[in-house]
Amino acid sequence: IDDDVNEYTGDILVDDHEVGNGAFRENPVIIPENILYIKLDGDSRNVGRKQNHVMITFCLLNEGKEVLKPDHQYCICLYVGREKYEDLAKVGQLFQNQLFDLKNNGIINQNGIHWPTELFFCGDWKFMYIIMGQSAPNSKYFYLYCDCEVTSRWDMNRTWNNTVNTKCERKSLLFPAINQENYIPDELHLLLRISDVLMECLFADLIKNKDFSKQIKSAIELAFKNIKVHFEFFQSKSTGKQWNWISLMGPDKKIMLEKFPVSQFIPGTCEEDIEKLWQEFYHLYMILHKAHLSDQEIDQFEIDA
Repeated sequence: IDDDVNEYTGDILVDDHEVGNGAFRENPVIIPENILYIKLDGDSRNVGRKQNHVMITFCLLNEGKEVLKPDHQYCICLYVGREKYEDLAKVGQLFQNQLFDLKNNGIINQNGIHWPTELFFCGDWKFMYIIMGQSAPNSKYFYLYCDCEVTSRWDMNRTWNNTVNTKCERKSLLFPAINQENYIPDELHLLLRISDVLMECLFADLIKNKDFSKQIKSAIELAFKNIKVHFEFFQSKSTGKQWNWISLMGPDKKIMLEKFPVSQFIPGTCEEDIEKLWQEFYHLYMILHKAHLSDQEIDQFEIDA
């Protein structure tokens, strides 16, 4: 990325023919004067061993579940590099005026029909705290929306308003046109990361058991088979034949959290508590995943928590 944001090189790919050309296409989902809910997203991906790409996309939330399809996600920026505040700040400046124009004026087509807009941003936690100019998740004040300290996160009796984290080492927002309450962490990334931690805690202890290779391994694989999830352990040559396990995709992880009999494999007196932890996290995820929540559901979740 060039140091001068007004002169960007091949590291940032922006199609000049698609920017500001006044082009429209018919979309049967929206009708005149509907509010257009535009969601920006960002993530990075390793391309080979030595190169990393960062992509910014957008979609139209009015299309409902159609936005889950790749051809309903539209790339507006791609650069070779990593998720760093300094690089993403240049990307933010590229689109700052356009986003404020969308927020303040909406979209008017060639027939004079006006659509107001509302902007959102969604991504994994790392991308979110960079975009929002906040501290890393291992800092004392890492919450995206409030001043809760890390040592107070266990206290469910305290109430925090969705405002701004003012106590972290805060930098400037990279997309200031987006309202604070419209920055939303992607629930799928939360599911994948937390379920990985739960699996690691369970299997790391079981692998140390002297009976793992003879009895426990096959029993776990059979339990997964019974809930119709393909799962197996393997010994990795790259780690000195240490035991590891295959990765599960999101749908299989949801089945695992809901149905895997954790208590069958935990010795001692805490097996029911740990199994409940798995199931309650699944319950939390399903609540996060719902399109609409009633006040009663929100209140009940607070009581359960």
